[in-house]
Amino acid sequence: MRIAIREARVVDPFQNLDQVQDLLMEDGLLVDHLQGPADKEILGQGLMAFPGFIDVHTHLRDPGQTYKEDIVTGTQAASKGGFVLVCAMPNTSPICDSPEIVRYMIQKAEQEGFAQVLPIAAATLGEQGQSLSPYAELKAAGAGGVTDDGRPIAHAGILLACLQEAARYGLPVIDHPEDSALAKGKAMNAGPVADQLGVAGMPRAAESICVARDILLTLEYGLPIHLCHLSCKESVDLLRWAKSQGAPVTADTCPHYFILTEEALATEGANAKMYPPLRREEDRQAIQEAVEDGTIEIIATDHAPHSPEEKGPDLAQAKNGIVGLEHAFALSYDQLSLKAGLPLIDLVTRFTKAPADLLQLGDRSLKVGQPANLCLFNSHLPETINPENFASKGRNTPFAGRTTTGSICYTFWQGKMTYERPMHA
Repeated sequence: MRIAIREARVVDPFQNLDQVQDLLMEDGLLVDHLQGPADKEILGQGLMAFPGFIDVHTHLRDPGQTYKEDIVTGTQAASKGGFVLVCAMPNTSPICDSPEIVRYMIQKAEQEGFAQVLPIAAATLGEQGQSLSPYAELKAAGAGGVTDDGRPIAHAGILLACLQEAARYGLPVIDHPEDSALAKGKAMNAGPVADQLGVAGMPRAAESICVARDILLTLEYGLPIHLCHLSCKESVDLLRWAKSQGAPVTADTCPHYFILTEEALATEGANAKMYPPLRREEDRQAIQEAVEDGTIEIIATDHAPHSPEEKGPDLAQAKNGIVGLEHAFALSYDQLSLKAGLPLIDLVTRFTKAPADLLQLGDRSLKVGQPANLCLFNSHLPETINPENFASKGRNTPFAGRTTTGSICYTFWQGKMTYERPMHA
């Protein structure tokens, strides 16, 4: 299929490019000219074209929990948000700690999906934190990294072994920094809002203690580590210090941590409950500043769909997590570019080049000859977030009813148009 996008503003961090130009696609690739008339022509005036987004932290729930999400609906949600690649977390059922499950995820996405799935396999067998998964076999099957996300690797010796073995095979290690002894059974951030709601609160130290441990390990042994979904000021302070010392550490956070605070639980209930929890305003500000200056390099979604029953009225018992793929960029654009003045190319970097660097994916630019993986964003086409319109099976979001300034209009994966915004939306 031949597709022509005329005079879009192309913002491509891989080329340090921000200019108006045409983009032409044929046979799944970006080309300098078409071999015939375009099958579809898109007038790009008013549209921004970006390399397709990469989410380093997605819960697809497939295999084993497909009543919440599956690879088809999860990648459809991803495409609606401009993502062409999502990293699937391993806390499926069974746990993704074998090459068979890695291959299953990849093949199902290739055959039925709307985006590429890159499985992030369990760092330890069964995510039990005791013995390492078979890294060589997982890498050969196509795993893009290892993590025990959802469960911290509590034993520093096991984490060190994980870092050493992962380095042998070029697998990024993504750690979930949390001290289980301090976090277990806690429904939200410790403080006056938790007291008001009558639920147990988690101290910020539950996260920052593990951030400090991980940083000290990387400094001692020179082995890289990636810290996921950072949420509090102390973690940012430790990360800044680590980078000043040359520690090979990177990090991500999610839009909810730089947009919302713990106050959201008082109005949104379990739809604002997640791990790590929403924190105080000073934490929100610290996370946002770290994203703006690049201390936190990556914006991820931590897309975590649950059934309505699992997000019931009992805040203490409700599952953790919110859905995030479909509006992560639009929300971030409003908060960081429009409100805070972050240059657009820097924002796009957080969704494209920075995650590509972490995952060692190489050049994913919009150069001629590259696979046609891209999205188009209209910064003047508002969208009101309505869970009933989600492609995801999940409806658990604290952003329902919020109107974003702009929206993703098209997504292309390998030259196929996987999402087109309906004109009436």
